[in-house]
Amino acid sequence: MRIALISDIHGNNVAFEAVLDDINKQNVDSIICLGDVSSLGPQPNEVLDVIREMNWPCALGNHESAMLEPARASEFHIAEHLHSTVEWGIAKLSQDDLNYFRSLPKTLEVQLDSQHTLLCYHGSPKSNLDNLLPETPLDKLGKYLEGQTAHLMAGGHTHFQMLRQFEGRLVINPGSVGSAFLTPPLAPRPMLLPWAEYGLVDYADGTIKIDLRRVAFDIQKFLHLLEKSDLPLKDWWRDQYESPRAKW
Repeated sequence: MRIALISDIHGNNVAFEAVLDDINKQNVDSIICLGDVSSLGPQPNEVLDVIREMNWPCALGNHESAMLEPARASEFHIAEHLHSTVEWGIAKLSQDDLNYFRSLPKTLEVQLDSQHTLLCYHGSPKSNLDNLLPETPLDKLGKYLEGQTAHLMAGGHTHFQMLRQFEGRLVINPGSVGSAFLTPPLAPRPMLLPWAEYGLVDYADGTIKIDLRRVAFDIQKFLHLLEKSDLPLKDWWRDQYESPRAKW
């Protein structure tokens, strides 16, 4: 079984298209989305239309929670300077789109065989607000994963690719499709890397292979679309992708 894990697209359909092109070459059996689909970027509708049309399983991200209850955006760990952008994204979506967000589960479980499962979520199995990072202490990680028995666990939220072991199980973060971070999310205005990220999980007869992938996308095309948008956050996006990092 081969599963593609995508997360944190954040309204960047140019990066999303590049990732889907790469996934289409990998002979995957299924695609699972780990949340944070539409908000912050200039193309919320385009991204969501694809996910809804393809009917891929998707977990509820903290940005979906904020789009459903914008008055509580700060409680869902949306920085104050991003509130207007979340509201801009809400205005672009239909009531059916918002109802789709309401239907999303907090966790998804995939049966790999009769004994092994993959558990998917956004932040942690307990909350879409939790940050599971490479440096998260074992005792804190144990609290996030308390009571879970899945052999593989996958979440997004941090925009930071990760593969680590916990008590013999593997904890995966495929990174961010639409806004990969240079460092874990510790600063209010993180710096972006000039590629899209996703992950592949291969499972067969108890053998596991994890592939954390980086995919180039057309940054100039994204910037062109950005300039035609009235997105409140567009100056930040432009500064990120016109920086020296964007030439890596």
